[in-house]
Amino acid sequence: MKPENRSAFNFINSYIKRYWLLVLFGIVAIIFSSFIQTIIPVITAAVIDYIRAIHTGAEYKVPLYGFITAENQSPKIVLLWLGLALTGVAVVLAVARILSRIYLISISRHVEYDMLNDYLRHLQKMSQHFFQQNKTGDLMARATSDIGAIRRLTGPAIIQFSSTLVMFIFALYFMLRISIPLTFIALAPLPFIVFIVYSRVGKIHALFNRIQEQISQLTSRAQENFSGIRVIKSYVREKFEIEAFKEENDEYIRRNISLARVDSFLHAWLEFLLGLGLIAVIWLGGRQAIDGSITLGELVAMISYVGMLGWPMISVGILLNIWQRGLAAAQRVQEVLNAPADIRDSEMTRAMSDISGDLEFKNVSFVYPGTAKAVLTNISLRVPRGKKLAIVGATGAGKTSLVHLIPRLYEPTEGQILIDGVDIKTIPLQLLRRCIGLVQQESFLFSDSIADNIAFGIIEHDEDAISRAAEASQLKLDIDQFPDGLETIIGERGITLSGGQKQRTSISRAVLKSPRILILDDALSAVDTYTEEEILRALRPIMCERTTIIVAHRISTIRDADHIIVLQDGVIAEEGTHQQLLEKKGIYFDMHERQKLEEKLLEID
Repeated sequence: MKPENRSAFNFINSYIKRYWLLVLFGIVAIIFSSFIQTIIPVITAAVIDYIRAIHTGAEYKVPLYGFITAENQSPKIVLLWLGLALTGVAVVLAVARILSRIYLISISRHVEYDMLNDYLRHLQKMSQHFFQQNKTGDLMARATSDIGAIRRLTGPAIIQFSSTLVMFIFALYFMLRISIPLTFIALAPLPFIVFIVYSRVGKIHALFNRIQEQISQLTSRAQENFSGIRVIKSYVREKFEIEAFKEENDEYIRRNISLARVDSFLHAWLEFLLGLGLIAVIWLGGRQAIDGSITLGELVAMISYVGMLGWPMISVGILLNIWQRGLAAAQRVQEVLNAPADIRDSEMTRAMSDISGDLEFKNVSFVYPGTAKAVLTNISLRVPRGKKLAIVGATGAGKTSLVHLIPRLYEPTEGQILIDGVDIKTIPLQLLRRCIGLVQQESFLFSDSIADNIAFGIIEHDEDAISRAAEASQLKLDIDQFPDGLETIIGERGITLSGGQKQRTSISRAVLKSPRILILDDALSAVDTYTEEEILRALRPIMCERTTIIVAHRISTIRDADHIIVLQDGVIAEEGTHQQLLEKKGIYFDMHERQKLEEKLLEID
């Protein structure tokens, strides 16, 4: 087995081992059902030989495992017992098969459940850089199609493999008891079957890998189309996107057809070789039955056993297909699960229960992973607990990058960020993020009610608290106009809300969380000036109780901040209070004057 296949097998086995008791019960049930199934040809042979003996007048003295003896019994009684034996075997066989499937199929569902949970848990530990490097559609395909392939390997494939192996052993035993030469004739195609199967293993594995990659491409394109449907319609790109998806779909079909061809070739050769073996058994066995070496019933039983061996041999191809698909899928899931979480708790993590919010940057520089240009360079500043810091600057100056370093969405390339004099890398990550309320530029809302979106970051909450948070962001006035108020369902990504309503919902979410550090990353850009002033007025009492960082483009948003920094090309170009910066007549002054002029022009219009 190749190293990558061995690793994938060990990965799957690590989940199966958790349910070893179910595996044991399932295997026992399969062994029992396979043994019972191989009894059926024995009973059938006894029936045929008994009827033939009665027809020819010969004496029939062959016992059936000591349970039924034809001596001194009327034909009706013997046939009745043989019929009851077949019925009893069929009932026991059905029960054993049902139990084996219940046990082993439940294992596959448990494995799927555990693997999906581990997959999502691991993804939630990954940094933003990971999600920038991996398409959402690809990650979704691994969670659905790939883990589904693993489920089929750990359920139906285990059943089929176990049943095939046990059936082969029992059938072979009974065949050897009937006729050793016939048994070897029946097994003559086996070496050729093994050779053909082995020669197809690598091809099937490679083809399935290509199919799974194409599924990821299809899922990614579909997900992007659904997310960007407004843009697609606005630019009349429906036809282009349909054609692009059709091309991806055509490639998916081509790859599946290639696999189907290999699979068909495999099955055709297996059935052909087994057919040759069966013809040989009928020819040689017929001659032995004529000359009396074996009975007619034994010949029928031998043919039945060859049929039983035929399905296991044919199922080798199916098993091979499921096996290679499962291993290839496991490798793809492993790629995600083995990806290290570059932002996590370290061995130096302290035992802490809370933070107060005193924030300090010490010579912090930052470069995005995979790039060379520094986004932030040698940033040093301090924000005492309960104070308000404002950050302004042109687009691309590094404002958002700076605030994303505080909750450790990214790690600084150089320097330190301290909270309460403690390096944030030594603060438990869950505690750090729980104590920070971040309202980002692009508000993300879930397809749920407004109330549940506001309460997203809180485990225990009440309607009054949600309502107060909505009032603080001036969202309450809009909510009163919705048909179901706070319980109104807002659709995927909050599609039924305006940009300003989305931002205010996000602000309400952060306010309800009551964080020690509140970060508003251009969170008021989508609201008008009047609403902005009302929100800031409502937030002032809240800001006084916590450290607040406001990233903004409008000077009106941050003029009452305790400290203002102006970022330019990743460095602090200016800093001070609003009045101090105006007196410097630098970058901040120019921004202020330009915005005043824009406001006057709007008033004239």
